[in-house]
Amino acid sequence: MRKLLLILTLIVLSTFAMAEVVEIVFWHSMSNPVDKKSIEESVAKFNKTHPNIKVKVVLVPGTETEVTKLMTAVAAGTGPDVYYLDRFTVAQRAHQGVLECLEDYLVQLGVDVEKLKSKYFDFAIAEATYNGKL
Repeated sequence: MRKLLLILTLIVLSTFAMAEVVEIVFWHSMSNPVDKKSIEESVAKFNKTHPNIKVKVVLVPGTETEVTKLMTAVAAGTGPDVYYLDRFTVAQRAHQGVLECLEDYLVQLGVDVEKLKSKYFDFAIAEATYNGKL
């Protein structure tokens, strides 16, 4: 869940500070009670500590249904701001053009990407990498 909060924070910081409330739409397919509760608690904590940002959680159940809905929404320009996906599908979704490279945002924020990568197992980084970037 720390990664979820990091990603949400990166998205917010990559835009710009605004006086009005910014809404971020967050899709996930975690329908089992434990995962769903964890996501809801993480988002509630994020929303509470960031009063100018509201993360709207949308449960998109299923696997193929989820992919179809995502691809349709992205093609129509109505895709979510944040999409929680299985790391095994990163390359496929990136190739389909529905993911944005996070590494560029990390660099803009002054994050040492190599140091960040060193905190994870090599296989996890490899699964979350497409064309050499996170």
